[in-house]
Amino acid sequence: MATYNEQLMAWRQQRQQQELSNTLQRIRSDHAHAVRERDTAIANNDMESAGYADDDAARLEAEWRQYVPPPQPQFPRQMIDFAKRRQPFVERHGQAAIAAMDLAHN
Repeated sequence: MATYNEQLMAWRQQRQQQELSNTLQRIRSDHAHAVRERDTAIANNDMESAGYADDDAARLEAEWRQYVPPPQPQFPRQMIDFAKRRQPFVERHGQAAIAAMDLAHN
């Protein structure tokens, strides 16, 4: 049976996850609204309103990135296979091997 402190920590974590979910949903909804306003203003040739709405959309995109950072780039399978085949060379020669491969690649 979980202790009081374990239950409390689990409850806090669950509450934080729900707050994050709510925040992300709010950002998503507000962003969609700002984009609609911007696009409507552009269609009506109201560039001043479009600018304000676009600023809101950009601010919301930045806020989203604070909570959901962009994924790390994935290396192509060929690059991973190449690195595995060259691992003994890199282990023997260390940084010099990496520099040589860098030079050859560029």
